[in-house]
Amino acid sequence: MIGRKKIYQLSKLSFYGQWTITHKISRDVINFSMSEPFFPMPANIRNAAQEIVLSEDLSYTEPAGLLPLRKLIAQENNLPEEGYEVSITGGASEALFSGVVALSEPGDEILIPAIGNPSYEVVVNLAECVPIRYPIQIDKPDPVLPEQISKFMTPKTSMIILNSPMDPTGQVIDKHVLHTIADVCHDKGILCMVDESYREITYESKTFSLSGYNPYVITFTSVSKLFDMSGWRIGWIIGSEEVIDLVNFLRNYSTTCAPTISQRVAMRILEGTGREQRDKILSILANRKKLMRDLLMQHEFYASTAPRGGYFLFFNYQEYCEKKIKSIDFSKLLLEKYKVAVVPGIYFGETGEGYIRIAFATDEKSIQEGFARIRQCLTDLNKKN
Repeated sequence: MIGRKKIYQLSKLSFYGQWTITHKISRDVINFSMSEPFFPMPANIRNAAQEIVLSEDLSYTEPAGLLPLRKLIAQENNLPEEGYEVSITGGASEALFSGVVALSEPGDEILIPAIGNPSYEVVVNLAECVPIRYPIQIDKPDPVLPEQISKFMTPKTSMIILNSPMDPTGQVIDKHVLHTIADVCHDKGILCMVDESYREITYESKTFSLSGYNPYVITFTSVSKLFDMSGWRIGWIIGSEEVIDLVNFLRNYSTTCAPTISQRVAMRILEGTGREQRDKILSILANRKKLMRDLLMQHEFYASTAPRGGYFLFFNYQEYCEKKIKSIDFSKLLLEKYKVAVVPGIYFGETGEGYIRIAFATDEKSIQEGFARIRQCLTDLNKKN
């Protein structure tokens, strides 16, 4: 059973405890470490929130959330009329936690990406399950291969967690690949949990969701990434009726329900409020992505991912550094001497050693200056050797 000692052990092992960077960032630091874009919450969404506070009921909802909101989400995801349900959660984090804890048994093996959000491993451990990392091809257009994943499936495997678009690489898993993995999971009786938190932010392909694909597929997401709404704690999880019933039972005794004000604001967004700003933000991010790729070529940085979604680049700095240096040490050096904040690759898994995550959601001037400083850092390091 999970308890204080287990949580204490995990807190010491978790890389998050070793790299809390945000409190160190001052005004003279170029921030490439952010996990959300630096865009203000659109005024019309703020106005809608004020109107809701003054005029609408904000008392508890049922654990699953407001029915009109669930219907909007079901419609947006083209869910079948029967057999599938939506549960509104306190962001994608609660959806992940509730899904893993409610749908696994202690001792189960849960497959997680070799490069991925550190929350996956922590939550799997909190559920007293065993995290098994499957390989990610950082340097290939197809990050995940179904045949490789199948090799990691055993009779103890109860779930696999996928992420597309991927944090930290920006890679997008091909729709056919996702379908193939979901089919394999269906045949083997394994739950397929897909983190779609960056689904709205894609550049070279249309947004799509695996929601409702088959009864073994569970998807979750949030509405925070584009509209500076991370503090509103609003997201949802979609799955079969049987799955969501278990999730809702757990949530009834953990959070009771997602914040009602946030649910009502999410309804306005799904009804179209903020659509113009959304398109503008996506256009700005696409331009910044292009600038970033141009700068990579200019500085002859070729060992990095080509993001097709999200706003992250996974950069192999070790390829340009003659001396071996750990990603946490390189990141500290960048921050303390060159005033550039990035996230060490080890934060996302051992396979990420030698890499840093760079977010290109900041302004263009900062992107240009930030890459110049990274180049200078590498040049200075190589001069010392």
